[in-house]
Amino acid sequence: CICNDRQSQKLKSLIPYCMDLKYRRPTKAAIAKRAVEVASREGFSVEINAAEAITESCGNDVRQVLNCLQMWSTSEDSKGGRMTYKDVKEREKSVNKDEILRVSLFDAARLLLEGRRGLAGAGDKAALSN
Repeated sequence: CICNDRQSQKLKSLIPYCMDLKYRRPTKAAIAKRAVEVASREGFSVEINAAEAITESCGNDVRQVLNCLQMWSTSEDSKGGRMTYKDVKEREKSVNKDEILRVSLFDAARLLLEGRRGLAGAGDKAALSN
């Protein structure tokens, strides 16, 4: 049984039979470091700052980072199996996680109440808080 809300009433009867494991979301640096290691083992060289940029553009989603690396490593313009920060910036638009998927809880509520116009400038506030 995997859940996001350990305190849910639906889980009360299962709790005595389960091992409770808690996970934290990995940091951007940890994901980038591991992405560089995975790429290296696959014969593809990725600069650490390029891996960090990919991680950030994917919204710290490990699966999407790996998919992105796989896509770029098999593309015809992979530049001899090497990815630089400059390459990432040039191709960033093709892998960015939708900004609508990265809104905060408060921005999501505002979006529901006011529509897209309610998010004008919300990204700027989110960038400042990070």
